[in-house]
Order: sequence, then structure tokens, then C-alpha cells
Amino acid sequence: MTLAPRNSLLIATAMLCTALQGLAMAGGSSDAQQSFPYSGPPAEELAKIISSSTKFPIDVDANSRLESVTGKGRTLWYRYSLKSLPATSQARDELRLALTDGLERSACISGNFVKLLEDGYTLVTSYSYVAPKYEVEKILLPRVCKR
Repeated sequence: MTLAPRNSLLIATAMLCTALQGLAMAGGSSDAQQSFPYSGPPAEELAKIISSSTKFPIDVDANSRLESVTGKGRTLWYRYSLKSLPATSQARDELRLALTDGLERSACISGNFVKLLEDGYTLVTSYSYVAPKYEVEKILLPRVCKR
């Protein structure tokens, strides 16, 4: 089974660029921006723009789909579903490692995600499979990317 965390980030980055362009054209939310110690609008605004301009779910690769993007405060959640799951527990452990480690590496080379993290946003990605129940969550805290 092959999953590409980088593909997930490319799709999410494209949606984020659209959201940021929409905010810039609309003049942003200066009241909301001033209530945070970091620059940028609240995550709710970014998620709302992404959701209004995107038809979910989006196939990311052969085995994963982006189901939704939501936000609250300074946290953006990207929720993915897995179409299939490896048969063995060892393969599931390898998948978990690939998703979590690969995501952090990919996020730290994607300019838009680096900017979000540097601006104080927390990015949460969660992957889930229904039966048997399987969940992987990765939290990228602000400034996780070391320069």
C-alpha cells in the first residue's frame, strides 16, 4: 500500500492558497487578526473559504481521500479517510510511521505550510478507516520546522 503524504499536502496547499487569496481580496478580518498574537486570520476563516471553494471528498492518492478541512482559533484540521488498510499489524505500524514522519517532513518543505506554522497555526491531520477501526493523527505545532 502506498500513501503519499506529500500529495496530501500539495492538495491542501492549493486549497490554502485559494483561501489566502480570497482573504486578501476581501480585505481579511482585521478585528479577528488583532485578537491573536500572530499574524493571519483565525483558522475558522481559512477553513470556511477552503470549504466553500472545494467539493469534498477529494481523492489524494490511490488509498486516501481528504474528507474535510475545519478550523478553530489557530488550529486547522485536515481529515482524511483511508480506502483500505494493510492486513498485518506490522504493516499498519509502518503505515502510521510513514504518515506521521512523512507528513512532518513534507510540511516543512512546503512554503505555505512553513508560513502557517511560523505564523503560529497548529496543523492537525487525521487519517481514519472505519472497520476495523484505525486512526492516525499528527499534530504539527507552530515553529516545528527548524530552519
